[in-house]
Amino acid sequence: MDPALLHPQLRRRLTLAPALDVTNPLLRWAGYHLARFLPPARMPRGMRRGQIRVGEHAVVRVCTPAGGGNGGALLWIHGGGLVVGAAVQDDARCIAVAEALDIVVASVDYRLAPQDPYPAAIDE
Repeated sequence: MDPALLHPQLRRRLTLAPALDVTNPLLRWAGYHLARFLPPARMPRGMRRGQIRVGEHAVVRVCTPAGGGNGGALLWIHGGGLVVGAAVQDDARCIAVAEALDIVVASVDYRLAPQDPYPAAIDE
């Protein structure tokens, strides 16, 4: 990516971000598996959290506010550029959004590249 193409405020942030070699298998393994050791997110009273298996590989984590929400929904796609990370890393954020906006939040745990190259994650 050419930093000159970014807005100046974003360009400054890019210089602060660490350079990560996403082709490193150890980094990919750590990004996926270490997220599982995060402490469980606080569940507000009445909030429900479940998982739905979609196809052979993907799992959707669903946060439903007390009373079922107001009819709105959000599809959350975890950060990591389709190469690192896991849905569980954003559980606290998804729960907070579901509670604050009274909506259902679905977060997809999809396969990651390069083990499963494009379009695997997009298809899920």
